Amino acid sequence: MKKLWLVAALTLMALSLGTVTTNYAQSVPRLEGTIPFNFMVGDRPFKSGEYNINLQSTQGLLKVMGKDGHQAVYVLSRPGKQTRQADMNEGKIVFRKYGDQYFLSNVVNPWNAMEWGIPMSKAEKEAVKNQTVNSAANNKTVLIAMKAH
Repeated sequence: MKKLWLVAALTLMALSLGTVTTNYAQSVPRLEGTIPFNFMVGDRPFKSGEYNINLQSTQGLLKVMGKDGHQAVYVLSRPGKQTRQADMNEGKIVFRKYGDQYFLSNVVNPWNAMEWGIPMSKAEKEAVKNQTVNSAANNKTVLIAMKAH
């Protein structure tokens, strides 16, 4: 009889944990959109296409994943400045561009209007170092609006 109660209690606990985990996974804020150029997240290259960015901002962890599920990377970010966010249905991602290379640099979370910055990677530092005076005019910041879910 004790064994039956133990199995029942463990089953109930497992079902409870599964529900909590599923609810948490569904509640993680996510941005969706199309990035029209090849880019880098840290030292990892990504092709242009449709992407999801999960914002686990309490830990500063961002997950960038292609909608096809084949490309994914986690990157640590740092909280930045508060931003004015008028539309809670739209987030933003920001890239730094050097010549024809794009590096993900910031993600704006529409739910708390917080900008999360991604530190420069080795690849990005190398791109900065390899710049010439003439190509410095090509440096710019590119902003892309993403649908918030």
